[in-house]
Amino acid sequence: MKKYINIFAVLMVTFLGLSLTSCNDDDLKTGQYGGGVQLNVFGPSPVMRGGTLRFVGSNLDQISQVLIPGVSPITNIDVVKSGVPSEIRITVPKDGPEPGIVTLITNKDAVIKTLTPLAFSEPIVIEGFTPASAMPGEQVTIKGDYLNLIHMIEFADGVYVSETAFVEHDRYHITVVVPAEAKTGKLGLYDLDISDSENAGTNVSYNIMMTEEALNVGTPTVASLASGRTSQVDANETVVVKAGEEITINGEDFNLVAAVLFGEGEGVVKSDKFTVSEDGKTIKVQLPAEAPSGEITLLCRSTVEIPVGKITTIKPTDLQVAPNPVKNGAELTITGKDLDIVKKVTFKNADAIEVKAEETKIVVVVPEKAQEGNITLTMANNETVTVPCTLVKPVLTSYSANPTSAGAALTINGTNLDLVASVSFTESASPVEVKATADVINLKVPMDAKSGVVTLNLKNGATVEIASLDVKEAVFCYAKELPSADAEIRAGATVTFKVANADVLKEVQVNGEKVQHILQGETLIIAIPDNAKKATKFKLVSSNGEIEYTLNVIPNTEIKTVVWKGLESFSGWGSSLNIPNDKFDWTALTPGTTLKAYVNVDQKADGWACLAIVGSNWAQEGRNQADLANGDHVVEVLLDEAYLANIKKWGGLLFTGHNTVLSKLEVIEHLSAEETLWEGKEDLGTDWSIKPYIGGAKTLLECGAKAGQKLRLYGTPLKDSWKIQIFEGHWGPQYGEYSAASNIDPAKDGIEIIVTEEALQKAAAENWGGVFVVQGQDFIVTKLTIE
Repeated sequence: MKKYINIFAVLMVTFLGLSLTSCNDDDLKTGQYGGGVQLNVFGPSPVMRGGTLRFVGSNLDQISQVLIPGVSPITNIDVVKSGVPSEIRITVPKDGPEPGIVTLITNKDAVIKTLTPLAFSEPIVIEGFTPASAMPGEQVTIKGDYLNLIHMIEFADGVYVSETAFVEHDRYHITVVVPAEAKTGKLGLYDLDISDSENAGTNVSYNIMMTEEALNVGTPTVASLASGRTSQVDANETVVVKAGEEITINGEDFNLVAAVLFGEGEGVVKSDKFTVSEDGKTIKVQLPAEAPSGEITLLCRSTVEIPVGKITTIKPTDLQVAPNPVKNGAELTITGKDLDIVKKVTFKNADAIEVKAEETKIVVVVPEKAQEGNITLTMANNETVTVPCTLVKPVLTSYSANPTSAGAALTINGTNLDLVASVSFTESASPVEVKATADVINLKVPMDAKSGVVTLNLKNGATVEIASLDVKEAVFCYAKELPSADAEIRAGATVTFKVANADVLKEVQVNGEKVQHILQGETLIIAIPDNAKKATKFKLVSSNGEIEYTLNVIPNTEIKTVVWKGLESFSGWGSSLNIPNDKFDWTALTPGTTLKAYVNVDQKADGWACLAIVGSNWAQEGRNQADLANGDHVVEVLLDEAYLANIKKWGGLLFTGHNTVLSKLEVIEHLSAEETLWEGKEDLGTDWSIKPYIGGAKTLLECGAKAGQKLRLYGTPLKDSWKIQIFEGHWGPQYGEYSAASNIDPAKDGIEIIVTEEALQKAAAENWGGVFVVQGQDFIVTKLTIE
């Protein structure tokens, strides 16, 4: 029997000073929930002997002993909460404790003493409770004396019953209904109702009296379980069930169940979609698609878990594929039983394909990247089954010529050749990329190819070796040695090759246009056009073949052309210089070209001189007139798109004026060093879900890009809310995030990014992705350039 106070306990919340017996301990601090070990308040005081004494502060979980005068050190400490803030509790011994200072000792032997002594009061009496065991929903009666001072009952783990819910409450009895959330444990009797208090955690002004015995709270019991595929078996045995099918569990008191759990640990699947019979003796629950094979458990409202048994989930069986072998890109049918639970189909070396399968059939298209091997079928619960699959492979029927020569055109005939991405020749440094049909591959034999086996590199990454090819030395003119990668080759200059078979060379073309060349023995000197840009193509055309090379050319940014030169004097508008389009094609100029007229004014007899530029037909609508002082002048006119359109309509330009001498006309075309790498239309949508690759995997390499060059991504914003994120093309580093707030005009100026060495290395090492990956909203990507 327990005796406690028969009056309300009175507590003055006591803030504590510290008295340290250790020499120094920086972990002990005062203040409102500071660092280190700190005590802020304790209580209640007075406390009932046999009652609970609470301490609130910081890091009190480091307290190892509590000393109350008159009794042995208390080491049975209940850590309610660790860290900052924290709370610990002890039970005050019923016999021996005396009023006085309470001492807390840390696990480092430092000492904290309360400034206020602990006082005691007595006695409330707790005689016990009946029955000793109860089910949730049943009544328990606590007997004693002065129980009218108790205002709340706590069941184990913080399940509160307020005084307002007591069935019976007087000086000698308290009767309560056991809550559905209750579990086995001692009962706590509180002299303050804190069930609705937000600050109950730091309020230590109330007494807590614990019963000596624990109330045994009953839980549901499981007798048996069954499924549509397994007849009723005893609890803890196994049933076989398919996702979506029903499991029946028989037993008692299932109205206390909150959820049904499938599996264990991190992989547990919780279902609250079940039905309980009116008598609480049967639960019916459908197996969730995500549920794994393994344990099935009932989770009670009290959080107690009741084992039910085990389940074995159904997997697809009797699996077959057709056709077999199958071709990449063709439809494949998988047949079997219970295929409707399959969510994904994965081929070797390819991304998973989400499917909506029928019970006996799945139809999928074999991915281009799929390789031969097992196909994996994955259910929603991540369990898998596999079925073997073989793939169609290319077959050679003949070469157009064998033997052939290096650099010669070659046709490979066969079947299923459209599976081929590139062809490798013996000792050749790089494979030849091809666009093949099912029956034919047309290519040129690499200059470094040697006799030996030819290998077909398939689009899925696999390889197929075909018959040997006898490769002879090239018979047409070709470069024995090209300029080094670091050589500066400039537009308007020359480039020199060492060539073989020079005697059969007929002409040289640059970007498809015939150019001048000089051949001195094995040395070939080629004139590079002024307008040549990066990745310029040089073709050597021989009487018995041709070969093309791509070299990086440093482009001109300006091309100057003298339109006319001489001396033409203008006076009183009576003379003029007419240059129609048939003498100089003004309309062939690039918009943005500058026209410069060089003029001189020696004297102005009437005090005025000028130069006027009009249409060849004396059209005045686009007239340009410059009033001039004595001396030399250069009059400039910008020939934009509209001006050039007018010149076409006028038939040319006419120059005239007064007291002016014209000596030269010159046009300067301003060439952009920007080279377009990709053009298209990629709409990013509105929800960031579309993530296109911009520029092919080898774009940077093919244009001969170098670290430090400028890439520009152009596009059209659709709304002011446009946003775009740009990543390196192999989902590497993010280059940036841009929006209307970035003050960038992506349609006119583009988004500028510097080429990095890392991006070049990845482009060389990887054969997928692009220059960029982009994502965003309300934006259409239209072009990628490099400068």
